Amino acid sequence: MEMLSVREQHARTLLIYHRWDVEKLFAVYVDKGKAFLFGEAGVNVDEHPDSDSSVPSTVMCYICMEDVARVETTRMDCGHCFCNSCWIEHFIVKINEGQSKRIRCMQHKCNSICDEDVVRTLLSRKHPDMAEKYERFLL
Repeated sequence: MEMLSVREQHARTLLIYHRWDVEKLFAVYVDKGKAFLFGEAGVNVDEHPDSDSSVPSTVMCYICMEDVARVETTRMDCGHCFCNSCWIEHFIVKINEGQSKRIRCMQHKCNSICDEDVVRTLLSRKHPDMAEKYERFLL
């Protein structure tokens, strides 16, 4: 975390991608650079803050095609934003498929891995059993 200046979840994603081989991870970092290392593993650390003055109160979810109140949407680190219902359904499907260590963003061709804290938070609201299953997969 300290050497790459990343949060715990991003460090874990990098380690999972490289099968917990720290030497391999740093070899890729030295040989190909931070951008390649992060992109290959699906880690996106860019912030996408919303400006309060120009943010509409509703947004179109491009998965379910519904207009949803902004407070019922979630934006991942990659910047893609969908309604919480679609995110939750996506997480449940991926967990049931056994892909919960590396749940990718729903956006077509987006390689970013979903924020673990966001997955936990959204699931625990309506599906605490799935949040617990996700936690077990991570451990």
